[in-house]
Amino acid sequence: MLNEYLKVTEIEKFSTLTSKQIRNKLVSLKNSNQYNGLIFGGGKGKGGQYKVHFTLLPIVASRIRRKKQKSIQTTNKSRLLSEYYFSKKQWNYFGCIKPNVDLDISDLLKSLRQFDGFYVIHRKNEKNHIHFTIHSSRSISDIKQLIKNYFQTLKISIDNVFLTEYQETFGKNTLQYLLRKGNHSNKHDLIDWGLVQYTH
Repeated sequence: MLNEYLKVTEIEKFSTLTSKQIRNKLVSLKNSNQYNGLIFGGGKGKGGQYKVHFTLLPIVASRIRRKKQKSIQTTNKSRLLSEYYFSKKQWNYFGCIKPNVDLDISDLLKSLRQFDGFYVIHRKNEKNHIHFTIHSSRSISDIKQLIKNYFQTLKISIDNVFLTEYQETFGKNTLQYLLRKGNHSNKHDLIDWGLVQYTH
């Protein structure tokens, strides 16, 4: 579908990279032959415009900053990217993890890094908890066990992992709810949101 592909100028909305830096990334990705069907176009001149599938946005738009804090602009752009990705991606599951102790955000995120996912972290009763959507061919029981195993290795106590099949009707309403954009939710407990740093 055409609306699943973006031009370089559209990718710039989600990145602090320049158009030249984005194009350089695309040249490298296209030459690797791992992304056939996900990158079209290229080259110089008027006909050299790229078309990039939205699933490559996390790779194409990211800027590697080692030992430096993210700027506000970078954070805002990455969150805009994550909300766009959430709206376009076909998710399989929706879930929540509520630890019995207060955990750092990074510990919650690491439990999901084996999945392609979107997360929202809230803080309630002086504890962080995480809501998430994931794309995976694994069964609910397998996913729950993998998450539990991660916390068990760290000797961290969690309540049962809530996980259900994602319904298309969740869509935008779910995102609005999770990001506390409605009148029905406490807007002050929203801590962080974005894409899970998926590691194969």
